[in-house]
Amino acid sequence: MLNARSLAGLALGMSAGVAGAQCVPQWIPMPAGQWLDDEVKSMTVWTPSPSAAPLLIAGGNFFHGGGTPMNLIGAWNGSQWWAMGAGLPGSGMCLLTVDPDGAGPQPEVCYSGAVGSSPAPTPARWIGSMWEVVGGGIVAPASPTVETMAWFDSSLFIGGIFSSVGGQPIASCARWDGVMWHAPDPRWQSSSYRSLFNHGGQLFAGGGFFFNGALPQRGVLRWTGSQFEPVPGAPSNNVIALSSYRGRLIAGGAFSSIWTPGQPGEHIAAWDGTSWGPLGAGVSGTICALTTFDPDGPGPLPEYLIAGGLFSFAGGVPASRIAAWDGTSWTALGSGVNGEVLSLCVYQNQLYVGGYFTLAGGQASPFLARWGCITPPPPPCYANCDQSTGSPSLTANDFMCFLNAYARGDSSANCDGSTGLPTLTANDFACFINKYAAGCS
Repeated sequence: MLNARSLAGLALGMSAGVAGAQCVPQWIPMPAGQWLDDEVKSMTVWTPSPSAAPLLIAGGNFFHGGGTPMNLIGAWNGSQWWAMGAGLPGSGMCLLTVDPDGAGPQPEVCYSGAVGSSPAPTPARWIGSMWEVVGGGIVAPASPTVETMAWFDSSLFIGGIFSSVGGQPIASCARWDGVMWHAPDPRWQSSSYRSLFNHGGQLFAGGGFFFNGALPQRGVLRWTGSQFEPVPGAPSNNVIALSSYRGRLIAGGAFSSIWTPGQPGEHIAAWDGTSWGPLGAGVSGTICALTTFDPDGPGPLPEYLIAGGLFSFAGGVPASRIAAWDGTSWTALGSGVNGEVLSLCVYQNQLYVGGYFTLAGGQASPFLARWGCITPPPPPCYANCDQSTGSPSLTANDFMCFLNAYARGDSSANCDGSTGLPTLTANDFACFINKYAAGCS
């Protein structure tokens, strides 16, 4: 259910807009014919070539998108799913898009990280028709996993569960420079890397980190260019997601509080470069994903920090598994979803929400749903009386159409909207001519 602040935000979006457009943020279910058959764990936006339209890439545990067979990963163009080669060796845990030359002619590169058998063909990069393993892939005693990736200083950083990569004894975190793998900082190898994130030109890692395998545990590390150092005052462990919002680093996860358990700041905290602070009263359960989203772009609604996970309250407000922070307070996204949110991504001006759920805003949309603005179509052009779709849209036929409607006494000829008698007068002719002269633009 929308709270008072939600309704106020929606009313603001509805009352303002550009050229009459109205922003009404709401849940938008995926088309029934394109539903996925299992959970979504990761998403990214990838542009295949400078001249191509962007695609949403999703990874997880699914094998079909509507009638399209897919193996744990697929591409969505806004209306249908495409398979990406033979797919992944196991559950799609993380995705990353890298543009090697910025605005240059080279296409973006899409990297995937997954769970797989040992040795696992992960991480991998998409080369147009198939996945190519990067540097020989990772190895672990059981199921090796690449759980997070980041591109920093012309290198691919990966974090997860592995004891060897590219045939080298590198555990938990590795850096690929395009030729070989390196151990960024062996002191932290007995650790759980859950999130790697570039914030303000610096690389941060979130998880549960032990220095040389010993206590105390740390939750956020910062890469200095040669090693990882703990960020003072950060959550002590269980940091699952990192993001940026209004210049601050945001950490979310399963930690109860970075100060005293039970105090404000539950499961989420912000770092301004010097100290950590709460985001209101935080949320009531684990945060698994963070991102930012502005529903109406340059419109009156603010850019929000979106948090998704497994919680039922945000800032004391009922919020089912997903909520928005506007810099001051938390807001529910309608009635939310009925299961865990694992991934968030902005695509085609809508927030895509992935996870393990079947309902979004009370509507069926299994494992993937959208939240955003629906802009109503522009009002019909009155002067285009015959409703022609060709070019030009206004012709002499529209005059004949109006004259016939007037002759029949049809109310559609009441162009000036008068309510007196007679309803149809010469003023309606003048009104129609003025609207015709104004065109339909």
